Amino acid sequence: MDKQERWVFRLPSNEEGDKFLKDMHKYLNKDSYKVSRKFTGPRPWGTNPASTLKANATSVRVYVDSKRANDNINPYEYIQRGREIERSQQALKNARIATTAESSLDNLRTRLAAVETELITMRILLFKQGARHRKGN
Repeated sequence: MDKQERWVFRLPSNEEGDKFLKDMHKYLNKDSYKVSRKFTGPRPWGTNPASTLKANATSVRVYVDSKRANDNINPYEYIQRGREIERSQQALKNARIATTAESSLDNLRTRLAAVETELITMRILLFKQGARHRKGN
């Protein structure tokens, strides 16, 4: 994956800006980050369109790049991946709900069958008692 540059700020192209940038390089964690700069100002003919010469610059754009691969994810890809994860989690949750509902339905069917069996048994007993009662009269 290509590195994702992160524009951080703009400095004036003068001694004060140069000193700030020099101090930033001095204290930066160079194992994890890299600072790059691009000059902004009038562009003489033949100059790179992305930048200008330091002598013509009116300001400096400062970029901080992470050297760690996981930090250089395009934010749009990161958001898209997050949405995919959310969709997967929702699908799993729905599947669990459906499984739980089916399990509950199976339990209800089993209980209903047991109650129906008990009801039939009670009807048979009542029928036998009624038959005995009628024979006795």
